[in-house]
Amino acid sequence: MKQINIFAIGVLSILVSMAVVGCNGKMHTDVAEVEWLLGRWEGVTEEGTAIEEWTKESDEKMLGTGVFIIGDDTVFSEALAIIVGYNTLIYEADPSGQTIVQFPLAASKKNEIVFENLEHDFPQRITYRKLAGDSLMAVIEGMVNEEFKSTEFRWKKVK
Repeated sequence: MKQINIFAIGVLSILVSMAVVGCNGKMHTDVAEVEWLLGRWEGVTEEGTAIEEWTKESDEKMLGTGVFIIGDDTVFSEALAIIVGYNTLIYEADPSGQTIVQFPLAASKKNEIVFENLEHDFPQRITYRKLAGDSLMAVIEGMVNEEFKSTEFRWKKVK
């Protein structure tokens, strides 16, 4: 019985270590790999203008804001953050009037980062991809009423 308990504790320790290390077994102890998000990004569509702006607060935190404007009216706004937590990156979204939602890092590679929270209503996945030149794309996606939904945003860097 003691051997089984020791084995179970050992396996649990390994699993917890894997979760703490995060994506691809890589420890993420600073926001350096996503600094390509820094700056002000704007995208104009037929519906309105989407703006996202990121600043670096410290080696462990980037702060952002996201707004959608139709005419002279801001119809959506949210506070954003990418922080280091539990040796991984965590994306935090704080839409006005709602509770803060965290999306832990799910995958990363050069010029692309994916955050995921399968327990959230929508979106469950947020992907940022740096495109050629000063262009950025984000995709939010997930299930809504048992149907897959995906929305893409494209921005140009303005400063």
